Amino acid sequence: MCELIVRVAEAHLTGDAATDCRRYHRGDVIAAVPDGHPWTPTELDHPHWVVVKVPDMTLAEGLALAAGELPDGARRHHHRRAFHIDPALLPADGTAVQTITLPAAAVRKGKRRKPPVADPDVIGTPTSPNAIG
Repeated sequence: MCELIVRVAEAHLTGDAATDCRRYHRGDVIAAVPDGHPWTPTELDHPHWVVVKVPDMTLAEGLALAAGELPDGARRHHHRRAFHIDPALLPADGTAVQTITLPAAAVRKGKRRKPPVADPDVIGTPTSPNAIG
């Protein structure tokens, strides 16, 4: 039983991997809270966020969606969030929708791990013996 606040707008990208990976992107879960959380007007009226009510998802599972990507030792740059929700499940940016309800099965099916952030200082795969950088 949880509610998620999710970004529905794509971040303004700079082209710099180190900067762009630290931004929230469309589908990123900003926060996960128990059902019935008292959202502030600022949160509800934010033009780039939507509250997603997932009545059949545990708070622990929601918090896992909001977890950051952990360093793996091979890369210097990491996403702000390790996973995102498929944007096709979300309303378009700029709509007046403040809250939606999704079943946990749809959120689980739409959960995507983000691809590794490319390190501009490494040529090749960082873990390969032929990597330069």
